Amino acid sequence: MDDKVTRLILEALRDGDRSGYEVWRWLNRVRGVPEGLTEANLYPILYTLEARRVIRGDSREAEGVTRRVYRVAGRGIDLATKQGWVAVTLHGATRSSTQTTLAGPDVQAAADGNVQSALGEYVSKLEAGLRLSSDHLSNVAIEIRDHLGDSVGDIAKSGSSYSEAAAEAVARLGPPETLAEAISLAQLTRRRLLRGIRFGGYQAVLAGTIGLGGGGLAVLLTPYIARSLADAAATVGVHLYVPETAEWRDQQFMAIFWLAAFMAGRISLPRVAIESWRTEADVKVPWALGGVAILALVVLLVPAALDFLVVVSLLGVPLAFAVGVWRCQGAIDDPISKRGAASAALLLAVLLLTPGFRTFAFDAGAVPPGNPSPAASSTMSFTWTQTESGASLWHVGVDGLDVNLWHDPAIEFWTTQKQGPLISPDDRATRPTLVIAPGGGVDLTIFPTASDLWVTLTATGSDGQRHTLHSELHAGPPSSGLNDLLGWIRDHF
Repeated sequence: MDDKVTRLILEALRDGDRSGYEVWRWLNRVRGVPEGLTEANLYPILYTLEARRVIRGDSREAEGVTRRVYRVAGRGIDLATKQGWVAVTLHGATRSSTQTTLAGPDVQAAADGNVQSALGEYVSKLEAGLRLSSDHLSNVAIEIRDHLGDSVGDIAKSGSSYSEAAAEAVARLGPPETLAEAISLAQLTRRRLLRGIRFGGYQAVLAGTIGLGGGGLAVLLTPYIARSLADAAATVGVHLYVPETAEWRDQQFMAIFWLAAFMAGRISLPRVAIESWRTEADVKVPWALGGVAILALVVLLVPAALDFLVVVSLLGVPLAFAVGVWRCQGAIDDPISKRGAASAALLLAVLLLTPGFRTFAFDAGAVPPGNPSPAASSTMSFTWTQTESGASLWHVGVDGLDVNLWHDPAIEFWTTQKQGPLISPDDRATRPTLVIAPGGGVDLTIFPTASDLWVTLTATGSDGQRHTLHSELHAGPPSSGLNDLLGWIRDHF
């Protein structure tokens, strides 16, 4: 931009605030204005200076009419002080006489429908060509409409009809498509883009944190809810088993991360658009790709107890952010709608309580094929006591065993099989994997990782026959330890 043009505009604003049209009226009376400064490129120049923080635009209300006016900003004062204010000569008016009443409101009242239609058509075409966010686009359209109204009023004072004045005012600004592109280029600066990314990042972190906080409470309550459901189901003869393994818990955390990532994408995109002055359509794809890339890096490196379902859940976190961006919050939408909240709560409940059918139904009276027949009735139960030696070392005792009636008791560990939401003893097993005496110790690491065990108590009765006195499901070793997704992929592929 010509340095002289910048200094002239600063001089125009030296005595006080002016609207864009007032600036143009002042420049039109200055001797020696550069030929390149025209009414058509006035607003691209003003917007460029505003983006560089040389001048500042604000709304001003006078006589019931709100207009956008400009004033010299701190950087503009520094520039004028360093280079000196421009000495100008005005022809046909004094400096103060250039700040007269604008004609815009009078034109709105006096102009006929054809004039209003012509001005409205020009502004509509301008809006269609602007690549700005909705808020900033509206401000530009209002300012250009006011400028046209002021221009028509001034031209009409020279004796032209309002129709002729409207045609000339529109012609001075040039084709609306050309003006729209010039204004867009002036507004869409790199500094504003970086500001949009920064504030969008803040918004994403805040929204994600809120989602994690709310979901974290659900994770804490899930084991208690699952146990309560299992207990309630048992009262009506339905037995549920919840294997509370590390994988089960980590998949719940992944479900929470889905919710947090979705909220981060949904709420942050509008902020990116507003702060960068760009349309949501222009920033949607790069913002989604950027968020997916960052979250993909995080899920690749985060340590977790991994199995196939947890891996799938991890990979779903970046996808949830992308979906949130595509379903972003509208300008008049609430951050979380009632319908959205209900859907999220339902999905979260399903994911937390039955992730991958990990809450299983089973027949408490079932016995492995290699076990003896069950006793007629039994009120016995196992007690599991974890040793101080390690998380996988346990002592297994028996409550309710009458040693006068039952002899040679043994605790047997059998493998299981899953069929959808059902779990049962493995019908292919002909002998238990391990047999210990009541009160004995067992190292669960000898079983497959995160396996479910069908544990039974057998003993010899007074009839001399072996009977199964009690059976229950129990989780095997909780996990093979923490690993990251890159390590899991390397190990499995």
